[in-house]
Amino acid sequence: MSLLHILNSLAGLVHLCANFVPGSSTNGAVIQFVVFIGGVVSQLTSGAWLKNLGFIPPYWFIFACHVVAVLWAAFLVPESKQKFQKKKMRFFSLDSFRAIWSVYKKPRNGGRKNLFMLLISDGIINLGVMGISGVVALFVLRTPLCWGPSTLGVFMAFRFFIQGFGGIVGIGILKRFISEINVTRVGMVSQCASLVFFAFCDRTWMVFLVPVIGILGGAVVPLYKGMMSQTVDPDERGAMFSSVTTVDTFCNFLGAFIFNPMYIRSSNYGFPGLPFLVSAVLIIIPLIMTKFLKDPLSFRKMEDTTGEEPEVDEKDVQLEEAPTNDNEKQPQMTSL
Repeated sequence: MSLLHILNSLAGLVHLCANFVPGSSTNGAVIQFVVFIGGVVSQLTSGAWLKNLGFIPPYWFIFACHVVAVLWAAFLVPESKQKFQKKKMRFFSLDSFRAIWSVYKKPRNGGRKNLFMLLISDGIINLGVMGISGVVALFVLRTPLCWGPSTLGVFMAFRFFIQGFGGIVGIGILKRFISEINVTRVGMVSQCASLVFFAFCDRTWMVFLVPVIGILGGAVVPLYKGMMSQTVDPDERGAMFSSVTTVDTFCNFLGAFIFNPMYIRSSNYGFPGLPFLVSAVLIIIPLIMTKFLKDPLSFRKMEDTTGEEPEVDEKDVQLEEAPTNDNEKQPQMTSL
C-alpha cells in the first residue's frame, strides 16, 4: 500500500511541477527521489514502530501525515495555471469525465496514438513492477529466506532509495548520450534483469543485489509521465494525470489479484519465483512498444507550424489592400 500511495502522490507532484517548469523531464526524477526518501525513512523506522507501539499508533501517525499534506496543498501551494481555468467544476460532476475524454479524443496531429501507447505502457510497467510488491514481502518472509520485519524494512528502504537515485542517474547522465526513448529502454532492460534475478534468489545478499541490478528502472516512470505531459496542452495536464493515476491504481490492484495467488500455487510446485518471471515478460511488452513511439516534441512542433497559418491571412490582407490601390488608379484612367 505504501507503493500505491507513493505512486499516486508522484503523479500529482509531477503534474504540478510540470506546470511550474514546463518542458523539463528531470524534475520528475527529482520529485521521485524526494518521495522515495520519505519511503526510506518510513521503512527504516517501521520495525521500531511495530515492535514498541504495535500497529494502531503508526496508522494514526500516517493519518496525521495525510491530514497535514492535504492542508498544506489546500492553503499553502499556489495555483500554477490560473489563466487556463475556464470554469470551476463541482465534486462528482460529469464535466471531469468529459475533460478526461476530450484529452484522449483530440487528434494532436497524430500524437493521440502516441499518448495512448504511453498510457498503456505506463500501466503495464506498474502492473509488472508495483503490482508484484506484495509477492516480494511474501517471498522474503517465507522459506528459504525467512526474514523478520526488521530485515524486510531495511530492504524496502534500500529498494526505495536505489529506485529514486537510479531515476536521477538514469535521466541526468544517460540523457547526455542517448535519447529519452533509449533511456526508457535501458531502464526496462534493467527492470527485467532484476526480476529474473529475483526469481532465483535464495540468499539474503542476493536479494539486496536485486535493486542494484534494477537501478536504472527508476528512470522509466518519470520519463513516461514527462513525455505524456509534453504531448498535451498545459491546461489538459490535470485531466491527463488523473486518468494516468486511475490506470496505475487499477494495475496495482490487478497485479495483487494476479500475482499473489500465482505465488501460492507456484510455491506448492516448488518454484516460488514464477511471478517474477511473468512480471519480467510483461515488461517486455512496453519495451517492444517503444519501437512505435515518437518524440512528443515533434507533435508540438507540428502544432506550432500549423498554428502559423495566420501568415495566409496576412497575404489575404495584402490582396485586399491591392485592389484598393487599383481602385485609386482606376478613376485616374477614366478621367483621362
